[in-house]
Amino acid sequence: MLKKNTYLKNSPFDLKILIISAFCLLPAAYCLAQSGNTDTVSIKKNKKESSSAPLPECCSSPESRNDTTQSERKKFLFTGSAFTNIIMGSKFDSAGFEAGFMPVFLYQPDKRLYFVLHMHLSAGGGHLHSNQSATASTGTSSGGHNHGGASASTSTSTSAATATSNGAGIMLYYANMVYYFNPYLTITGGMIPASFGIYPERLHLPWQNKLPDAPLGMGHADAAIPLVDFGFQASGEIPIRKFKIHYALSVSNGPSLIESGSDAGKLSYSNLIDNNKNKAAGGRIGLLPVPNSTLEIGLFGQRAKVGQDATSYSGVDALLYGVDISFHDYIKPIKGTIDIKGQYNVITADKVYYKADPILTLSVPAEDVNLSDSTYRFKNESQTYFFTVSYRPDASRKFIKNTEYILRYDVLNTPCFALWDVTKTRWTAGAVYWMDIRSAIKFSFQTNLSPKPIGQNRIFNNLFIMQWVIGV
Repeated sequence: MLKKNTYLKNSPFDLKILIISAFCLLPAAYCLAQSGNTDTVSIKKNKKESSSAPLPECCSSPESRNDTTQSERKKFLFTGSAFTNIIMGSKFDSAGFEAGFMPVFLYQPDKRLYFVLHMHLSAGGGHLHSNQSATASTGTSSGGHNHGGASASTSTSTSAATATSNGAGIMLYYANMVYYFNPYLTITGGMIPASFGIYPERLHLPWQNKLPDAPLGMGHADAAIPLVDFGFQASGEIPIRKFKIHYALSVSNGPSLIESGSDAGKLSYSNLIDNNKNKAAGGRIGLLPVPNSTLEIGLFGQRAKVGQDATSYSGVDALLYGVDISFHDYIKPIKGTIDIKGQYNVITADKVYYKADPILTLSVPAEDVNLSDSTYRFKNESQTYFFTVSYRPDASRKFIKNTEYILRYDVLNTPCFALWDVTKTRWTAGAVYWMDIRSAIKFSFQTNLSPKPIGQNRIFNNLFIMQWVIGV
């Protein structure tokens, strides 16, 4: 044993190994200590940064950008809504079925920046599709979702968006990028819901609309107002003492004028490709005069040249404007919540001549008909509006408090001498049972009042619609 110890002590080979090992282990230990310290600082820094608002990419330093992990910078969300309808005729002797799925894809590479893609897949027995349905025989356009987008269908399309003879279609409703600076300013670019009243942005989805169909002039089959714009929008909220102002200002391609055929003089809102160099300028101002924000009154409008460049219609102007109102509050005396929504729209274009068969213009005033070149003109002004009031008995028992009762009056007035005049008036009464905040079963009974024929009684066309809707 003594010899062994003496051997180890005096061995130059073992002393070299010990010295080399010491020099190798000391730097490694130092690096490990520094790494642990760096991780601790990084964790504390990340906790501190996550509790505060992030800086925009252009204003942040390279060091702060590197501290953010890949999983924090890239987020993806899949959501949407779906519906199924049963539509019955005036005497309940026939029924049609419809279904639709509206997926929404959201990609968020940064806390302030995200991309939204909204599509609509629909199918139904030969009906013209709107948000949820549209019946050509009664002029009913339901839901107000499918309008103004780009579509692909399985058969020949009967309109600019998605309406097919076999009732199946796929449509891109909107796709845009959004950058959120702060509550006062958000920039949106691409295909965006139009800032034309409260309907396009707040009521077009099936679970947002308390009735199974869209108001007249706001669904795909009879779109009379812009529901989707292609351009840029700046929006936000401005507090003024106890009150607020919502604003949205936009620059877009704007509508285009249909210059020939039976729809000559009508505005088209499928504006992915502009027909001229002019851009539409518009927006909405919403005033919230009550401190609890239960009431909002909005003013909105849009103006643009709508004629095709290098044609006789290149100078035609269009002016669109309107007013909307929204009220939602719990009323103690009636032990329930009252929700009131309304929107009034005016659509005007310059009075110009359009080609038409003289036989079709016999009812047009003589001063507006030019027989020498088979043209005619008319006052190109349309109005469409709706007013909805609903009551939900929140203070009642469990089943009753989940029900809601709705009444809506809507009107579409088109130019009386236009070949596309389809003036309509409707009353709709409905009831909703809310299974969840975004899931409901709806029932509605609708009466379409056709124009009264001279010397005859007014004709009433009734329609019953039942809908089951789920929003994710």
